[in-house]
Amino acid sequence: MEVLEKVEKTNQNVVEMKRKEKRLLMEIAKFEADRVKANLQATGKAWVYRADEGLEYINWVVHEIKDSLKESGVVLFASGEGKKGGQVLIIGDEKSVEAVATKVKEILKGIKGGGKGGKWQGKVMEWGKKDLEALRNIVEE
Repeated sequence: MEVLEKVEKTNQNVVEMKRKEKRLLMEIAKFEADRVKANLQATGKAWVYRADEGLEYINWVVHEIKDSLKESGVVLFASGEGKKGGQVLIIGDEKSVEAVATKVKEILKGIKGGGKGGKWQGKVMEWGKKDLEALRNIVEE
């Protein structure tokens, strides 16, 4: 009986920690969105990378910044690392998204993805050593 109680208590702790982690990530996403908005105002471009989070985190940031992208600008998101691969998301005005997506496809030869309008999304099977730096340079050059 004692072992069963300990297992139950551990499971409850795991659930609570996951809730806390989600709340903290949402908070971080809001700060990240503020940074992106400032970059969009200054340069019309922004870069967001998070190694340990996937599309859920990216979507939280997108939700916070979507009003800042109404007329123009482009944001390049990337997630994942190394052999695990990850995601790439480009949002913004249609012409900018197409231009950035073309450059991304040149850099990341094995990327699978597509999109239309103001959004392009792709999946990377494996990140090369210089891939992330090259992507960042697209929007920060």
